[in-house]
Order: sequence, then structure tokens, then C-alpha cells
Amino acid sequence: MTLSKVQQIAVRGLYQDAGINAVAGQESSQAPRYLAELERKLQASGGEVPLPERLSSPLLAELRHLSGNKQLLKLAEAKDELKVTARLDAKTDAYLVELPSLQLKDVRISPELVSEHERMLTGGFYAELKYNALIAGEKNGRPFGVASLQPIQLSKRSALEEMAQGRAAFSTAEWKALLLRSVGFESSALVY
Repeated sequence: MTLSKVQQIAVRGLYQDAGINAVAGQESSQAPRYLAELERKLQASGGEVPLPERLSSPLLAELRHLSGNKQLLKLAEAKDELKVTARLDAKTDAYLVELPSLQLKDVRISPELVSEHERMLTGGFYAELKYNALIAGEKNGRPFGVASLQPIQLSKRSALEEMAQGRAAFSTAEWKALLLRSVGFESSALVY
């Protein structure tokens, strides 16, 4: 099983989006690091009360059971599966998203979700989507709609400013624990 140049570039694009140096010919050696980064993001997405419930990803579990070119092919296929890109339809004055993995264009999405995750208007970001069957028969003959989404990647330009403002709510010890957890370490398990 061999990857095409397009698939290799797609995999390296995923790595670059995750902040991993992507070198041609070294896609397989970087896959574990990329999967660890995805796992870290999922772990950092929530936790014990009062934090929200952690996100889960069946795709990540599937990728962990693969190796070599099979894993890279699945990564290349999944590149578009998770990316969300929106546009404003001038005719209907409504936002629409494209889901290439499902071969769907013109999928309805609420303006509130677009406002909340503005990066979908400027190149998109990676997220897990939920579809609500109750809205399937509504509005302008477009049967598909996004009910909710969970970002896997930063979805707002202001994320760093918000993080800096939120820093003030943490003690130094709490902030250190958060930083350690965001890179995959549980601070309570560490011995200083």
C-alpha cells in the first residue's frame, strides 16, 4: 500500500496544523506525535466537575489501531472529515458549511455557531459535528443542518487573549497544573 504525493501532502498539512514539523518522507515517524497531540487536545477539553465532560473521538481510537501506510492513508482520508468551512449564501442570507467527507455542500448552520467559531469563515478548523434530524425538513429545501460542534482546534482569533484574561482567575499552582495537563501530564501524579 503506497501513498500518493497528494495524500502525503495532506498528512503533512495535518501535522503542520497541529504545530508539528512536517518533513517529506518522514510522515510515518511523525504519526505517533500527531496522535498524541490529538489525544492531548481531547484530554484538555474537559475533566472532573466543574469542567465540561471530555470530548471523545472514535476516529482517534481507530487511528491508534492502525500503523504504517494504513494509518497514514486513514489520516489523509480524515483530513477533510473533521474540517469545517462556512460561507454566507447571499441569495438566502444564511450561512452554509461544506462537509467534504460526506460530499455535502450547502449544509445549514446557525449564525450563532458561525459567530462563536469565526475561523470557519477564514479557512476552517477541525471539529466534530452533530446532526439534528429534527431540523431536516426545514428551510429552502436543504435537508442537512449542523446542530452543534465541538472544536478540536482553536476556533476563534481571540482565543489567546481570552486565555490571558482567564489566567488571572488561577493561582500559580493551578496555572502550572493546567499547563502540565495541556501537554499530557497529570500534575497530581508528579513528584517535585
